[in-house]
Amino acid sequence: MILVVNCGSSSLKFALFDNKLNEVVKGIFERIGVSNSFSEFKINGNDDKYEQDYKTHKDALIFLFEKFKMYNINVDDIEIIGHRIVHGGNNSNNLLVDDVVLKQMELVNELAPLHNPVQMSVVNACIELFPNIKNSLSFDTAFHHSLPDYAYTYGLPVELAEKYLIRRYGFHGLSHEYILEEYAKTANKNESELNLITCHLGSGCSVCAIKNGKSVDNSMGFTPLEGLLMGTRVGDLDASVPLFIARKENLTLDQVDNLLNKKSGLVGMTGMTNIDMREVLYLADYPVSNFDGSYLNEKYNFDELTLLKKRCKLAVDVFVYRVKKYIGSYYAILGRVDAIIFTAGIGERSEIIRSLIMKDLPFTDNVNIEVIKTNEEKMIAEEALKFIK
Repeated sequence: MILVVNCGSSSLKFALFDNKLNEVVKGIFERIGVSNSFSEFKINGNDDKYEQDYKTHKDALIFLFEKFKMYNINVDDIEIIGHRIVHGGNNSNNLLVDDVVLKQMELVNELAPLHNPVQMSVVNACIELFPNIKNSLSFDTAFHHSLPDYAYTYGLPVELAEKYLIRRYGFHGLSHEYILEEYAKTANKNESELNLITCHLGSGCSVCAIKNGKSVDNSMGFTPLEGLLMGTRVGDLDASVPLFIARKENLTLDQVDNLLNKKSGLVGMTGMTNIDMREVLYLADYPVSNFDGSYLNEKYNFDELTLLKKRCKLAVDVFVYRVKKYIGSYYAILGRVDAIIFTAGIGERSEIIRSLIMKDLPFTDNVNIEVIKTNEEKMIAEEALKFIK
């Protein structure tokens, strides 16, 4: 069997697959290292929730294997643990973990300090706890290593770019590659025949241009900060803006980093503390199906609600505009587009957002518009499988 783990700073998603890539159990640990932490397991059609204090990701892993035994899953059958790693540096394929790979990843960590260190800490915890199980790394950047040099090169002094490996890497590659594979199956075509524009719209968002089955551009860049407006990330921005704000507000580099990554995007534009796109759409006066947002009218007084509605309307407009702009530019790059595909939380579930994005796009008469549910965990399992066959 193959265990896939996909962790964030205070979360750990997991999925267990058999060797035919059938899902056995999946779930998530939330609020690791925070008060009121809990985990959820989905198995045999049941949803089980456990409230327990998980101080570290290592604690969560120990609990996970204990529950596997409780569910009569033979943990000795787990042959490999596949890990999602946001940044893979120059690696264009997934890797089987050994000492050389671990040292290499220490150098890559500084390219994604918000993501890679915690993800690699989980890799090390798995090696410590389960020394007889192999580990493999799947990278969100790997699919985009087919970007041509003119697409990934920034206009920086070449000495600095080469010294610090500064280039556009692109992200969400596991999701975009999975969507390519799934669409090829449903269309009964070879991947190499397909030109696609794939839109991964969730808390993090990116658009990918796929030409003849290869990624040729992605809206994210050196880090996952570039590109579309996201839940908490600012997206495309004049580089002088953070410099200007830092000088005016006397901010440190770390504070600027936090501002752009965690306090901007839809959160920053609306002033809301947490972002649910259904709430934003409701407050922007769009009809949201299967969602009763009337509690929002009671949460704020009249003046607060009036201001919030105005902000949410603008936030939706900016979000949609950014996606439309990238789709249009990628159409110009590809020349021919077989399908525009939406995926991830917002892309899959919000018909309103999809309709607003596609409205009045002039080149879509002969283009398939599709929604495909992404499955990064299955993609990681598929990549890990080759190391145990």
